[in-house]
Amino acid sequence: MKWRNRDFWEIQVLELYEKKYKMSEMARVIGISSVTVGNIAKGLGLKFCLDDRDKEKIRELWERGVEGTEIAREVGCTAQTVYKVARELGLKARGCRGKKRREIKEMRELVIKRIREIVDESGIISLKELVQKIRSEINVAEETIKKYARGIEGYKVFHFSQGGICRSGKFKARQVINGLCVVRTGALIWREGDRRVVDYVASRIPRITSKGHALAVYRYISKILGGEITREIIEKAGYTYSKKYKKNL
Repeated sequence: MKWRNRDFWEIQVLELYEKKYKMSEMARVIGISSVTVGNIAKGLGLKFCLDDRDKEKIRELWERGVEGTEIAREVGCTAQTVYKVARELGLKARGCRGKKRREIKEMRELVIKRIREIVDESGIISLKELVQKIRSEINVAEETIKKYARGIEGYKVFHFSQGGICRSGKFKARQVINGLCVVRTGALIWREGDRRVVDYVASRIPRITSKGHALAVYRYISKILGGEITREIIEKAGYTYSKKYKKNL
């Protein structure tokens, strides 16, 4: 708003208000928006009241399915006033807000369905690749896809990271997860219990040749995938458990 013109606008609003002009009519005469007229009127303590004829017009247009903003232009008030009058008249809620909620719900269901289908087909996939596939089919924001993916029950999203693991012992983090590091693959998503995760992880970690190395891998990966799957991964990565150990499993 050009504040240097505010005093001039206030004078015009007062003059037109005394002449019973409506808000939209004031906006057209002065050359400013209805919102600005409303702000000025509020500052001056002015109130715009709709008569019974205006309310009936709102009812008629509302029941015909005309949007609130269009009704406001027709009647000469703000859209907020239209919605307020509609509530007072007990008119059924509808319009762009309800439509928008339905569209969001339908979009969410569609995205979640595609996430399940893609992950179930792949077994385990990087979140980055998942986002690229969905965005090639559906016009939806990257963060929205990630948010939905993290909230699906029965599916797990995890960032493998080299930092903060294997703090003791001779094995460094890169010797444990290497190709699973977040800078290499990004976050991964898979369905919990899917055995295809075994081949995926085993093919991306260094070959395991010693008991200490196997233990270091187990300590980290079992927290994410569980003990049974982790033992399968360790064996797939080249380590053979002793007969005595297997007997006690």
